[in-house]
Amino acid sequence: MTNIIPESMRNSRGLKLVISQGWNWRESTGEQIQVENCPFCGKGDFKFYMACCDPKESSRDSLYFCHHGSCSKTGNYRTLSEHLGIRIAGVESRSEWAG
Repeated sequence: MTNIIPESMRNSRGLKLVISQGWNWRESTGEQIQVENCPFCGKGDFKFYMACCDPKESSRDSLYFCHHGSCSKTGNYRTLSEHLGIRIAGVESRSEWAG
């Protein structure tokens, strides 16, 4: 699905992550998007919500919440990146694991 990125979301790290993963998404209300399938429980129906805004203007960028009752995962860019294997949990810099 190809979406037009709203101007207010162009600098969002969360939206860039969603796009890089190839996930289907749609714009919601209040500087949020809805992702078709939750990356945690895998359920669809666009119930995975993520705040997408300019991180220079709001600390809410990349906060997420799955509205499937059995999942209800919440978190931020860091926790989602760790879940996806993009970031190693507990490692702050390359020098900590590069030896």
